[in-house]
Amino acid sequence: MVIDNIKLGFRDIKRNTRIFILFGLLILSISVILSFSTYALNLALKESKDTEVSYFAIPVSYEMKDFIKVEDRVDKLLKKGGYTKFVSEYVNEEKGIFIQIFIGKFQKSSENRVLFAINSEDLELFKQKEKTLKVVSADELDKIKFKTVGVDLEIDDDNLVFLEVAKKETSLSDFKLNPAELKDLIEGTKFTDKELKNGLDEEFEKAILNSDIVFKKHINSVNMTDVDFILKYIYFYVFLLLLAFLLSFGIFIKNLYKRLLREYKIHIICGATKKSIFIRNSVFVLSLAVFNFMIINFLNRFNYDIIFFINIGINIVFILTLEFVILNMLIREDLSTTLMGGE
Repeated sequence: MVIDNIKLGFRDIKRNTRIFILFGLLILSISVILSFSTYALNLALKESKDTEVSYFAIPVSYEMKDFIKVEDRVDKLLKKGGYTKFVSEYVNEEKGIFIQIFIGKFQKSSENRVLFAINSEDLELFKQKEKTLKVVSADELDKIKFKTVGVDLEIDDDNLVFLEVAKKETSLSDFKLNPAELKDLIEGTKFTDKELKNGLDEEFEKAILNSDIVFKKHINSVNMTDVDFILKYIYFYVFLLLLAFLLSFGIFIKNLYKRLLREYKIHIICGATKKSIFIRNSVFVLSLAVFNFMIINFLNRFNYDIIFFINIGINIVFILTLEFVILNMLIREDLSTTLMGGE
């Protein structure tokens, strides 16, 4: 009996293909906006909790008589913590390729604090010059730490290869930086929230104070513009879309009952109940939900992330809401007025 009702439900979808596609696209529009705006909201709220400190440095003298002293102080500080990236002209000329140097604990399971980043096409050439090097796999890299220095491993630098240098305690003096490169290193230095709480940024500033480098510290204030926009406008727009969808769906179900009233009554005469009709109508709702769930997952590349769970939640809410509409309509609809003996 249940199988027959399900088959009839699919037949109703076939008869109302255009309406099914229309409702499917409307639900999809609501889900896309709701899923990705909720993801953006969650990301914005997380970022709003983080404090980002950045520096703007200006050498007041190109000679920089205290260069070695400042470099040594900064080097000792970076061995304690902090994250930065820079380029050394000396290293690039010595190795014959372009190398980005990263200082900080960028690896998840290693205490190494120095990484070289080169283009993948230069790897074989670099291996000929450096016999003792280790290629660090992407799984070993801390993506969040790289984002602090402006490198997004998920989007950018697909051709970048990260190498662990053989010498564990490499000092800044080994890279033979010039004043402009030291300035870039200082401006690129970032600290985690934990390091900021421990005052590592203040130690870093003391290492540069009273030198030939003048710096300005900038603490990024919490920007709630994105959060306000999502809460005030995006969710309000989604609410209006959802309201329009529910009204449209209610009208559709009511018209469906009117068109199929005779068929429903014949089914009831043959022993069916309102429960059978409810199951038949539920096929329409569940098919919409499955269609919506698969499309959203396809757009999200079937990633098992927060959008996946948001998608599940949205579809559960859709199913419960639409089933309530169907049930409410079915209770209010009298299918036995012209039948002898009632239901």
